[in-house]
Amino acid sequence: MEEAIALLPEGIAGKRDFDYITPKGRRLTEYEAVTCYTQPQPEAGGIQTAGDLMLRNDGRPVFDLASTELTAPDWFAFRDPNQMWQRPYYELQAEAERAIDRATNLAISTGMLASVDPAWMEHGVRDTYIPFAHVDYGLFRTLNCAAREALSDTVTQCLVFNASDKLRHAQAISILGLDLEGAVPGFDGTRGRALWLEDPGWQDVRRLVEQVMCISDWGEAAVAVNLAVEPVLGDPLRRLLFGLAASRHGDGVLPVIAGTATADWQRNTAWTGEWCRYTTAAADGNRPVLERWRAEWLERTRPVAEGLFARLEDTLGTAGLAAQLQAAGEEQVQRTGEPLIASGAAGEAPQSEGGS
Repeated sequence: MEEAIALLPEGIAGKRDFDYITPKGRRLTEYEAVTCYTQPQPEAGGIQTAGDLMLRNDGRPVFDLASTELTAPDWFAFRDPNQMWQRPYYELQAEAERAIDRATNLAISTGMLASVDPAWMEHGVRDTYIPFAHVDYGLFRTLNCAAREALSDTVTQCLVFNASDKLRHAQAISILGLDLEGAVPGFDGTRGRALWLEDPGWQDVRRLVEQVMCISDWGEAAVAVNLAVEPVLGDPLRRLLFGLAASRHGDGVLPVIAGTATADWQRNTAWTGEWCRYTTAAADGNRPVLERWRAEWLERTRPVAEGLFARLEDTLGTAGLAAQLQAAGEEQVQRTGEPLIASGAAGEAPQSEGGS
Protein backbone atom coordinates (compact mmCIF):
# COMPACT_ATOMS: atom_id res chain seq x y z
CA MET A 1 0.00 0.00 0.00
CA GLU A 2 2.78 2.44 0.91
CA GLU A 3 4.42 1.79 -2.47
CA ALA A 4 1.16 2.56 -4.27
CA ILE A 5 0.69 5.79 -2.32
CA ALA A 6 4.23 6.84 -3.17
CA LEU A 7 3.32 6.73 -6.87
CA LEU A 8 0.60 9.35 -6.38
CA PRO A 9 1.38 13.03 -6.98
CA GLU A 10 2.28 15.07 -3.92
CA GLY A 11 -0.98 17.04 -4.00
CA ILE A 12 -3.14 13.99 -3.38
CA ALA A 13 -0.98 11.28 -1.77
CA GLY A 14 -2.21 10.43 1.71
CA LYS A 15 -5.33 12.59 1.44
CA ARG A 16 -8.20 11.28 3.52
CA ASP A 17 -10.50 14.25 3.09
CA PHE A 18 -11.64 16.36 0.14
CA ASP A 19 -9.29 19.28 0.76
CA TYR A 20 -7.50 18.59 -2.53
CA ILE A 21 -10.63 19.91 -4.32
CA THR A 22 -10.97 23.67 -4.68
CA PRO A 23 -14.73 24.39 -4.45
CA LYS A 24 -16.28 26.87 -6.84
CA GLY A 25 -18.22 28.47 -3.98
CA ARG A 26 -17.48 28.94 -0.31
CA ARG A 27 -18.15 25.29 0.56
CA LEU A 28 -17.52 22.00 -1.19
CA THR A 29 -20.75 20.73 -2.70
CA GLU A 30 -21.91 17.14 -2.83
CA TYR A 31 -21.61 17.32 -6.63
CA GLU A 32 -17.94 18.35 -6.39
CA ALA A 33 -17.14 15.72 -3.77
CA VAL A 34 -18.42 12.82 -5.88
CA THR A 35 -17.24 14.14 -9.25
CA CYS A 36 -13.88 15.91 -9.06
CA TYR A 37 -10.69 13.94 -9.76
CA THR A 38 -12.37 10.62 -10.48
CA GLN A 39 -10.84 10.71 -13.98
CA PRO A 40 -7.06 10.58 -14.50
CA GLN A 41 -5.21 12.95 -16.81
CA PRO A 42 -1.67 11.63 -17.16
CA GLU A 43 -0.24 14.55 -19.12
CA ALA A 44 -1.84 17.58 -17.50
CA GLY A 45 0.33 17.83 -14.38
CA GLY A 46 -0.87 18.61 -10.89
CA ILE A 47 -2.78 16.40 -8.51
CA GLN A 48 -4.45 14.32 -11.22
CA THR A 49 -1.15 13.09 -12.64
CA ALA A 50 -0.48 9.43 -11.94
CA GLY A 51 1.76 8.56 -14.88
CA ASP A 52 0.94 6.59 -18.00
CA LEU A 53 -0.26 3.39 -16.37
CA MET A 54 -1.57 2.18 -19.71
CA LEU A 55 -1.59 3.32 -23.32
CA ARG A 56 -3.88 2.83 -26.29
CA ASN A 57 -2.95 0.38 -29.00
CA ASP A 58 -1.45 3.21 -31.07
CA GLY A 59 0.70 4.41 -28.17
CA ARG A 60 -1.39 7.43 -27.20
CA PRO A 61 -2.34 7.94 -23.55
CA VAL A 62 -5.80 6.90 -22.42
CA PHE A 63 -6.74 10.57 -22.10
CA ASP A 64 -5.00 12.52 -24.82
CA LEU A 65 -4.51 16.29 -24.86
CA ALA A 66 -4.49 16.03 -28.67
CA SER A 67 -8.11 14.84 -28.61
CA THR A 68 -9.24 18.45 -29.08
CA GLU A 69 -7.99 21.64 -30.68
CA LEU A 70 -9.00 23.49 -27.52
CA THR A 71 -6.59 24.09 -24.66
CA ALA A 72 -7.00 24.84 -20.97
CA PRO A 73 -4.58 25.03 -18.04
CA ASP A 74 -6.87 22.77 -16.02
CA TRP A 75 -10.05 21.23 -17.44
CA PHE A 76 -10.79 19.91 -13.95
CA ALA A 77 -11.59 23.43 -12.76
CA PHE A 78 -14.74 23.49 -14.91
CA ARG A 79 -18.01 23.08 -13.01
CA ASP A 80 -21.43 22.07 -14.26
CA PRO A 81 -23.87 24.84 -13.25
CA ASN A 82 -26.56 22.16 -12.89
CA GLN A 83 -24.36 20.31 -10.35
CA MET A 84 -25.68 17.10 -11.83
CA TRP A 85 -24.38 13.73 -10.71
CA GLN A 86 -25.65 10.16 -10.84
CA ARG A 87 -28.29 10.08 -8.09
CA PRO A 88 -30.19 13.30 -8.95
CA TYR A 89 -29.90 12.45 -12.65
CA TYR A 90 -31.57 9.07 -12.16
CA GLU A 91 -34.25 10.62 -9.97
CA LEU A 92 -34.94 13.31 -12.56
CA GLN A 93 -35.22 10.92 -15.48
CA ALA A 94 -37.21 8.34 -13.52
CA GLU A 95 -39.84 11.00 -12.89
CA ALA A 96 -39.81 11.96 -16.58
CA GLU A 97 -40.41 8.34 -17.56
CA ARG A 98 -43.23 8.01 -15.03
CA ALA A 99 -44.90 11.07 -16.54
CA ILE A 100 -44.63 9.54 -20.02
CA ASP A 101 -46.05 6.24 -18.79
CA ARG A 102 -48.98 7.96 -17.11
CA ALA A 103 -49.81 10.03 -20.19
CA THR A 104 -49.52 7.04 -22.54
CA ASN A 105 -51.51 4.65 -20.36
CA LEU A 106 -54.24 7.23 -19.80
CA ALA A 107 -54.56 7.97 -23.51
CA ILE A 108 -54.85 4.27 -24.32
CA SER A 109 -57.11 3.21 -21.44
CA THR A 110 -59.62 6.04 -21.86
CA GLY A 111 -59.81 5.87 -25.65
CA MET A 112 -58.42 9.40 -26.01
CA LEU A 113 -56.36 8.29 -28.99
CA ALA A 114 -59.57 7.95 -30.99
CA SER A 115 -59.96 11.74 -30.86
CA VAL A 116 -56.54 12.40 -32.39
CA ASP A 117 -56.69 13.79 -35.93
CA PRO A 118 -56.04 10.77 -38.23
CA ALA A 119 -53.96 12.94 -40.58
CA TRP A 120 -51.75 13.99 -37.67
CA MET A 121 -51.41 10.40 -36.51
CA GLU A 122 -50.21 9.45 -39.98
CA HIS A 123 -48.06 12.40 -41.01
CA GLY A 124 -47.17 13.97 -37.67
CA VAL A 125 -46.56 10.88 -35.55
CA ARG A 126 -45.82 7.95 -37.86
CA ASP A 127 -43.95 9.79 -40.62
CA THR A 128 -42.23 12.52 -38.56
CA TYR A 129 -41.95 11.76 -34.86
CA ILE A 130 -41.11 8.07 -35.17
CA PRO A 131 -38.23 8.70 -37.64
CA PHE A 132 -36.98 11.52 -35.38
CA ALA A 133 -35.78 8.83 -32.96
CA HIS A 134 -32.88 8.26 -35.36
CA VAL A 135 -31.84 11.91 -35.04
CA ASP A 136 -31.65 11.60 -31.27
CA TYR A 137 -29.87 8.26 -31.48
CA GLY A 138 -27.24 9.72 -33.82
CA LEU A 139 -26.64 12.60 -31.42
CA PHE A 140 -26.38 10.10 -28.56
CA ARG A 141 -23.63 8.26 -30.43
CA THR A 142 -21.82 11.55 -31.10
CA LEU A 143 -21.92 12.73 -27.50
CA ASN A 144 -21.08 9.28 -26.19
CA CYS A 145 -17.82 9.26 -28.17
CA ALA A 146 -17.09 12.83 -27.06
CA ALA A 147 -17.54 11.81 -23.44
CA ARG A 148 -14.92 9.10 -23.85
CA GLU A 149 -12.32 11.63 -25.05
CA ALA A 150 -13.10 14.62 -22.79
CA LEU A 151 -10.22 15.70 -20.59
CA SER A 152 -11.77 16.01 -17.13
CA ASP A 153 -14.44 14.27 -15.12
CA THR A 154 -16.51 17.44 -14.76
CA VAL A 155 -16.70 17.85 -18.54
CA THR A 156 -17.08 14.14 -19.19
CA GLN A 157 -20.02 13.88 -16.83
CA CYS A 158 -21.90 16.65 -18.63
CA LEU A 159 -21.38 14.89 -21.95
CA VAL A 160 -22.41 11.52 -20.49
CA PHE A 161 -25.69 12.89 -19.15
CA ASN A 162 -26.28 14.84 -22.37
CA ALA A 163 -25.79 11.62 -24.37
CA SER A 164 -28.06 9.70 -22.00
CA ASP A 165 -30.77 12.32 -22.52
CA LYS A 166 -30.69 11.73 -26.26
CA LEU A 167 -30.81 7.95 -25.84
CA ARG A 168 -33.75 8.19 -23.42
CA HIS A 169 -35.70 10.30 -25.85
CA ALA A 170 -34.91 8.02 -28.81
CA GLN A 171 -36.08 5.01 -26.83
CA ALA A 172 -39.20 6.83 -25.62
CA ILE A 173 -40.16 7.45 -29.26
CA SER A 174 -39.58 3.81 -30.17
CA ILE A 175 -41.64 2.60 -27.22
CA LEU A 176 -44.45 4.98 -28.19
CA GLY A 177 -44.45 3.45 -31.67
CA LEU A 178 -44.93 -0.02 -30.17
CA ASP A 179 -47.68 1.23 -27.83
CA LEU A 180 -49.56 2.85 -30.71
CA GLU A 181 -49.32 -0.31 -32.80
CA GLY A 182 -51.43 -2.08 -30.21
CA ALA A 183 -53.85 0.79 -29.69
CA VAL A 184 -54.37 2.39 -33.12
CA PRO A 185 -55.63 0.13 -35.93
CA GLY A 186 -53.23 0.06 -38.87
CA PHE A 187 -50.50 2.07 -37.15
CA ASP A 188 -47.02 0.86 -38.12
CA GLY A 189 -44.58 1.74 -35.35
CA THR A 190 -41.63 0.27 -37.25
CA ARG A 191 -42.02 2.51 -40.29
CA GLY A 192 -39.52 5.04 -38.93
CA ARG A 193 -36.46 3.03 -39.89
CA ALA A 194 -37.54 2.64 -43.52
CA LEU A 195 -38.33 6.35 -43.77
CA TRP A 196 -34.99 7.28 -42.23
CA LEU A 197 -33.05 5.07 -44.63
CA GLU A 198 -35.10 5.47 -47.81
CA ASP A 199 -37.49 8.41 -47.83
CA PRO A 200 -36.05 11.33 -49.84
CA GLY A 201 -37.45 13.84 -47.38
CA TRP A 202 -35.24 12.52 -44.58
CA GLN A 203 -31.97 12.00 -46.43
CA ASP A 204 -30.53 15.49 -45.92
CA VAL A 205 -31.23 15.18 -42.19
CA ARG A 206 -29.71 11.72 -42.13
CA ARG A 207 -26.61 12.97 -43.95
CA LEU A 208 -26.21 15.81 -41.45
CA VAL A 209 -26.52 13.49 -38.46
CA GLU A 210 -24.01 11.06 -39.93
CA GLN A 211 -21.58 13.92 -40.57
CA VAL A 212 -21.90 14.95 -36.92
CA MET A 213 -21.27 11.36 -35.87
CA CYS A 214 -17.94 11.45 -37.74
CA ILE A 215 -16.51 14.34 -35.68
CA SER A 216 -13.34 13.22 -33.93
CA ASP A 217 -12.70 16.30 -31.76
CA TRP A 218 -14.79 16.06 -28.59
CA GLY A 219 -15.01 19.83 -28.25
CA GLU A 220 -16.27 20.23 -31.81
CA ALA A 221 -18.84 17.48 -31.20
CA ALA A 222 -20.28 19.43 -28.24
CA VAL A 223 -20.45 22.58 -30.36
CA ALA A 224 -22.02 20.86 -33.37
CA VAL A 225 -24.75 19.22 -31.28
CA ASN A 226 -25.57 21.91 -28.72
CA LEU A 227 -24.81 25.10 -30.66
CA ALA A 228 -26.04 24.07 -34.13
CA VAL A 229 -28.13 20.93 -34.64
CA GLU A 230 -30.17 21.18 -31.44
CA PRO A 231 -31.01 24.90 -31.52
CA VAL A 232 -31.72 25.00 -35.29
CA LEU A 233 -33.44 21.66 -35.76
CA GLY A 234 -34.21 19.74 -32.60
CA ASP A 235 -35.62 22.33 -30.22
CA PRO A 236 -38.03 23.99 -32.71
CA LEU A 237 -39.47 20.62 -33.69
CA ARG A 238 -39.93 19.55 -30.07
CA ARG A 239 -41.58 22.77 -28.93
CA LEU A 240 -43.63 23.90 -31.90
CA LEU A 241 -44.41 20.66 -33.74
CA PHE A 242 -44.29 17.79 -31.27
CA GLY A 243 -45.58 20.05 -28.51
CA LEU A 244 -47.96 22.80 -29.63
CA ALA A 245 -49.06 21.39 -33.00
CA ALA A 246 -49.61 17.93 -31.52
CA SER A 247 -51.89 19.42 -28.86
CA ARG A 248 -53.94 21.25 -31.48
CA HIS A 249 -54.50 17.94 -33.27
CA GLY A 250 -55.79 16.28 -30.11
CA ASP A 251 -52.58 14.45 -29.27
CA GLY A 252 -51.94 14.52 -25.53
CA VAL A 253 -49.01 12.11 -25.46
CA LEU A 254 -46.39 13.66 -27.75
CA PRO A 255 -46.30 16.96 -25.84
CA VAL A 256 -45.45 15.08 -22.64
CA ILE A 257 -42.60 13.10 -24.22
CA ALA A 258 -41.28 16.12 -26.10
CA GLY A 259 -41.65 18.24 -22.97
CA THR A 260 -39.31 16.00 -21.01
CA ALA A 261 -36.79 16.26 -23.85
CA THR A 262 -37.14 20.04 -23.86
CA ALA A 263 -36.40 20.09 -20.13
CA ASP A 264 -33.27 18.06 -20.83
CA TRP A 265 -32.30 20.51 -23.56
CA GLN A 266 -32.65 23.49 -21.25
CA ARG A 267 -30.37 21.79 -18.72
CA ASN A 268 -27.84 21.00 -21.44
CA THR A 269 -27.79 24.57 -22.74
CA ALA A 270 -26.82 25.65 -19.22
CA TRP A 271 -23.73 23.45 -19.02
CA THR A 272 -22.77 24.17 -22.64
CA GLY A 273 -22.95 27.92 -22.06
CA GLU A 274 -20.83 27.67 -18.92
CA TRP A 275 -18.35 25.43 -20.75
CA CYS A 276 -18.05 28.02 -23.54
CA ARG A 277 -17.43 30.78 -21.01
CA TYR A 278 -14.86 28.70 -19.18
CA THR A 279 -13.13 27.64 -22.39
CA THR A 280 -12.90 31.12 -23.90
CA ALA A 281 -11.45 32.45 -20.64
CA ALA A 282 -8.98 29.56 -20.39
CA ALA A 283 -6.90 30.44 -23.46
CA ASP A 284 -6.95 33.26 -26.00
CA GLY A 285 -6.94 30.86 -28.93
CA ASN A 286 -10.11 29.02 -27.92
CA ARG A 287 -12.68 31.67 -28.87
CA PRO A 288 -11.89 31.68 -32.62
CA VAL A 289 -11.90 27.88 -32.64
CA LEU A 290 -15.34 27.72 -31.02
CA GLU A 291 -16.66 30.44 -33.31
CA ARG A 292 -15.33 28.64 -36.38
CA TRP A 293 -16.90 25.34 -35.38
CA ARG A 294 -20.21 27.00 -34.60
CA ALA A 295 -20.28 28.90 -37.90
CA GLU A 296 -19.39 25.79 -39.91
CA TRP A 297 -22.07 23.61 -38.34
CA LEU A 298 -24.71 26.32 -38.49
CA GLU A 299 -23.95 26.65 -42.20
CA ARG A 300 -24.49 22.92 -42.62
CA THR A 301 -27.56 22.68 -40.41
CA ARG A 302 -29.64 25.66 -41.53
CA PRO A 303 -30.40 24.53 -45.11
CA VAL A 304 -31.19 21.02 -43.89
CA ALA A 305 -33.63 22.37 -41.30
CA GLU A 306 -35.22 24.74 -43.80
CA GLY A 307 -35.78 21.91 -46.27
CA LEU A 308 -37.33 19.67 -43.61
CA PHE A 309 -39.53 22.47 -42.25
CA ALA A 310 -40.83 23.33 -45.71
CA ARG A 311 -41.68 19.70 -46.39
CA LEU A 312 -43.48 19.37 -43.06
CA GLU A 313 -45.51 22.51 -43.75
CA ASP A 314 -46.63 21.04 -47.06
CA THR A 315 -47.28 17.55 -45.68
CA LEU A 316 -49.19 18.72 -42.61
CA GLY A 317 -51.01 21.48 -44.48
CA THR A 318 -50.11 24.10 -41.87
CA ALA A 319 -49.50 27.48 -43.49
CA GLY A 320 -46.63 29.41 -41.95
CA LEU A 321 -45.25 26.42 -40.03
CA ALA A 322 -41.83 26.55 -41.74
CA ALA A 323 -41.36 30.24 -40.96
CA GLN A 324 -42.36 29.69 -37.33
CA LEU A 325 -39.91 26.80 -36.93
CA GLN A 326 -37.09 28.78 -38.55
CA ALA A 327 -37.77 31.81 -36.35
CA ALA A 328 -37.77 29.63 -33.23
CA GLY A 329 -34.50 28.08 -34.35
CA GLU A 330 -32.80 31.43 -34.90
CA GLU A 331 -33.97 32.58 -31.48
CA GLN A 332 -32.28 29.53 -29.97
CA VAL A 333 -29.14 30.13 -32.05
CA GLN A 334 -28.84 33.60 -30.57
CA ARG A 335 -29.52 32.42 -27.04
CA THR A 336 -27.13 29.48 -27.06
CA GLY A 337 -24.44 31.49 -28.83
CA GLU A 338 -24.52 34.32 -26.31
CA PRO A 339 -21.41 33.11 -24.41
CA LEU A 340 -19.46 33.46 -27.67
CA ILE A 341 -21.22 36.57 -28.94
CA ALA A 342 -20.64 38.42 -25.67
CA SER A 343 -17.29 39.97 -24.92
CA GLY A 344 -14.51 37.89 -23.46
CA ALA A 345 -15.03 39.66 -20.14
CA ALA A 346 -18.29 37.77 -19.66
CA GLY A 347 -16.48 34.75 -18.26
CA GLU A 348 -14.11 34.72 -15.32
CA ALA A 349 -10.60 33.48 -15.90
CA PRO A 350 -10.48 29.89 -14.68
CA GLN A 351 -8.50 29.16 -11.54
CA SER A 352 -6.34 26.07 -11.85
CA GLU A 353 -6.70 23.39 -9.20
CA GLY A 354 -3.32 21.96 -9.98
CA GLY A 355 -3.13 21.76 -13.74
CA SER A 356 0.01 22.54 -15.67
